[in-house]
Amino acid sequence: VGCSNIRFDPKLIPTGRGEVVAYDRNSGHLRWQRDVPGGVVSPIACSQGLAIFTATDGILRAWDINSGQERWSQPGKGPFFASPAVAGDTVYVADLKGVVQAFELATGKALWTLDLAKDPTVNAPGMVYGSPIVHDGRLYLATCNLEGDYARQPAVIVCIGNK
Repeated sequence: VGCSNIRFDPKLIPTGRGEVVAYDRNSGHLRWQRDVPGGVVSPIACSQGLAIFTATDGILRAWDINSGQERWSQPGKGPFFASPAVAGDTVYVADLKGVVQAFELATGKALWTLDLAKDPTVNAPGMVYGSPIVHDGRLYLATCNLEGDYARQPAVIVCIGNK
């Protein structure tokens, strides 16, 4: 379970703190609990023995489900509100600067990065609040431009993939 002292408000990011807590599924007893230096405001993805999550400090983390020990971490290009999406052996994340990244699930190795604002084929600046979704070989996500650098510009839904 991810926890945060802030909500989905970019102005609160500097004060964000959080924790991740694991409970035994059968008994409900606490298994482990660890602090995070940013708010964990979105759901945690679990796959292949890892709890994979983002935080407002701009770090993507993968922790061992059983022990809570960090297996790997990777920086985003900005703070995260959206949770990661996991498909097969790949983790996808998108941050509040509109940068989408893919990482190898087992190791955290960076696979690719796409800046939605700077890529000429996408040209879709905006903050990503909602989690990416993988369906039928494609990655879908939406930008939000209610505030921030691209306030009042059109928000878009982006589809990434050749399939």
